[in-house]
This record gives sequence, structure tokens and C-alpha cells, in this order.
Amino acid sequence: SGELQTVYVTVLDQMGNPLPNVLVKAWSSMPERALVEPESLLTDEKGKALFTVRGLYIPGKALITFEAGGVSDQVETYEIIL
Repeated sequence: SGELQTVYVTVLDQMGNPLPNVLVKAWSSMPERALVEPESLLTDEKGKALFTVRGLYIPGKALITFEAGGVSDQVETYEIIL
């Protein structure tokens, strides 16, 4: 269990148009602190993929990385202090 956060990833081409059916991968730098589900997902017709990040009540931060087509970006989780 733990706190849940929904993360929307949008994949766009160089012109800013959404890209459907692109595989997006996601992972946590510290899976003992935060998990991301699913590990991979195809974008929908609007170029969006929906992931859930679950905090596990372990002190510290984790980086969640999202990657599609060789391009990646990261989201830092909040630090949990018990």
C-alpha cells in the first residue's frame, strides 16, 4: 500500500502532434521506496500513456524515469519522513 499518484505521459512528434501506439517504459530508481505501474504501455490515440506511482512509506526520494523512442524524462517523488 501507500500513496498513489497518477502520471500522464504524452508523446509528441517534432511538430507537436500526438503519437499513438508508441511504447513507453517506466521504472523507479528506488523500487523499495516507490513503484511505477505498469512497467510499459502503448500510447493511446492522443499520444498519452497513464502510469501509477505508489509510495511505499520508506524515507527518502526516488526518481521515476519514463522513456519512449530513445528519449527519456524523470519525475522525482516527494521525500517521505516518518
